[in-house]
Amino acid sequence: MQLGAISTIFINRPLEEAARRLHELGFSYIEIGAGGFFPKNHCYPAELLRDPRCLEQFQATLERNRLTISAFALHGEPLHPDPAIVQAYEQDFRAACELAPKIGVTRFTLLAGLPAGAPGDTAPNWILYPYPPRNLDMLRWQWDERLIPYWREHGRMASDAGVRLCFEMHPVDMVFKPEALLELRDRVGPVAGCNLDPSHLFWQGMDIPEVIRMLGRAIYHTHAKDSCPDDRVTRANGILDAKDFQRTRER
Repeated sequence: MQLGAISTIFINRPLEEAARRLHELGFSYIEIGAGGFFPKNHCYPAELLRDPRCLEQFQATLERNRLTISAFALHGEPLHPDPAIVQAYEQDFRAACELAPKIGVTRFTLLAGLPAGAPGDTAPNWILYPYPPRNLDMLRWQWDERLIPYWREHGRMASDAGVRLCFEMHPVDMVFKPEALLELRDRVGPVAGCNLDPSHLFWQGMDIPEVIRMLGRAIYHTHAKDSCPDDRVTRANGILDAKDFQRTRER
């Protein structure tokens, strides 16, 4: 088994030091933050495209430390109703698509996103229950008018760059469970697959071997992460919880 790590664990260190540390720890692959929520300290695709010398140094650093890029990490909010947020993500995504084939990157790890619930809304809307019935209308609109058109277009961009899209099933996202991941894949095509991060699935009550069997060849990348629901809390208060992460004993 060849293991990798995400570069952002050393986000406050220069790429040279981060790469050296990962090599010393025995990693062969690096998932490198390239946009979205991730600071571009280690990989700024637009800058690397502008400056051939910077790109050469970037590649040399990874080669010197025997690291291969497993994926560009581009987790962000591509469907947010705020155009400024969408535009910033669009720039990151397009730059990553342009850079990827130049340096042999074939995967992006990312989020599908969460749109508003209706035209004119100003905040994303995560719909989790079919009542009142208008919730189902909002959910259909989110899928048919936002999620699918966006990823059909951006899936073509990724395919043209030789890249597969590895969507992480994540809370507060249209794709938070395998059923949704497979529907997205069915409607967008095989460019769309899964970055399997079990930590977001354990607390929802999913059995990971069953998830793996269900997703099968749609799994393109993995995160080896864990989570442990507090049974004492969930027995009394369920699993849906918006309390701050710092309030660990109450979550």
